[in-house]
Amino acid sequence: MVIKAVVYDADKTLWNHHNISELVEPMSVSGDVLVDGRGDRVVVFPGVRDTLKTLRETGIMLGLATWNYESATKRVLSLLDLRFDVVVSKDYPYKFMMLMEFLIRASQLGMRIKPDEVLYVDDRRDHFGYIWFHIGKVKCLEMWKDVKEHREILKMIENEPNS
Repeated sequence: MVIKAVVYDADKTLWNHHNISELVEPMSVSGDVLVDGRGDRVVVFPGVRDTLKTLRETGIMLGLATWNYESATKRVLSLLDLRFDVVVSKDYPYKFMMLMEFLIRASQLGMRIKPDEVLYVDDRRDHFGYIWFHIGKVKCLEMWKDVKEHREILKMIENEPNS
């Protein structure tokens, strides 16, 4: 299987915060740290930026599928300067529906991606069964269990057969 797209969850996968939809203005950023109006901090995990950059350079499409309000997701991604080709941000937890939307939007951008060409990374394994049932053989990784740091995702992709 060749991985053509990596789709990430956001909260507790890309950064330490559990729910960016709770953040309030004004927000400020210094490096990998965003601070909101109450002093809540969002810290991008080590290796995230390098991993995203390497994936993009190798031609892999980057997606985000997150259970957050779209306005909050857009604001935080913009402030932290994190870029994805397709962002699906919904106020419900059904990741399989978000991944279906990702595949549709990728197709609209000219990328024909089959489910078994997608790697999905989330800190919660409980989404995986629904993804496999509704979409098919998406490769799923549980962040912090299957991989301990973001750069390991690159090694997993390199070690995939036919990569």
